[in-house]
Amino acid sequence: MFEGLVVEVTLTPDGDGTELTLRHSGLLAVLEEETSDGWAHLLHRLGETAEHQELL
Repeated sequence: MFEGLVVEVTLTPDGDGTELTLRHSGLLAVLEEETSDGWAHLLHRLGETAEHQELL
């Protein structure tokens, strides 16, 4: 089921921070929207956690 799926993460310096670019390829079309929503939620939570860690 997962054969051919690729998740590529690129981290690029951006001023005082880092830009994260995520590309998920090889998905069935029927799963693209659901997976996109899932990644958006996960990355939002990651950003919140990173901001919280900066305050410590």
